[in-house]
Amino acid sequence: MFAQQSISWGGQSTIAMRSDDREVSLILFEPIQPLGMTLDSTRGEDCCISWSANGRFLARTNGNDVIITDSKRDFVRVAKVSDVARASDSDVYSCVKFCHAAGKRDRLAIVGRDGFLKIVSLRVSVGKIHQQLIASVYVEKNLKSAAWTPGKEFLGIVDGLFCSSFLMFYSIPVFSS
Repeated sequence: MFAQQSISWGGQSTIAMRSDDREVSLILFEPIQPLGMTLDSTRGEDCCISWSANGRFLARTNGNDVIITDSKRDFVRVAKVSDVARASDSDVYSCVKFCHAAGKRDRLAIVGRDGFLKIVSLRVSVGKIHQQLIASVYVEKNLKSAAWTPGKEFLGIVDGLFCSSFLMFYSIPVFSS
């Protein structure tokens, strides 16, 4: 068994777990049982997974891209963030987080080693996923993690440089559209 690197809840009873062996395992808790499928992943600490608020979409970092799959379509890939927000070839995304606050549930925050915080909006229309880059703000190199506050006013970002971390907060009205 490999160590779990990241875990995220989806909907009421499904979780996704990312392990060291380049896979994301999907587990259903009604009763507890694997879904019988895995998704490709990268290896190492710079890998993260996040469910959308309604449990439909699962976003995962994959090197210098973010892959979004649809649970209503057997977790087929429906979008790549590189279609709207390019990372440099040397950059690695380290964290993705869907916002779960009312009115902003289409927002996906992405941070990486290049020092940019990116906010992407994902909307479903006529059966297709539409992405829009809302913001791309340079913060500083080696960003490690991000988390939305429950009230959606702030986004917390952790810098993981030299094994020390500090927390920065950014006001979400900056990212409103």
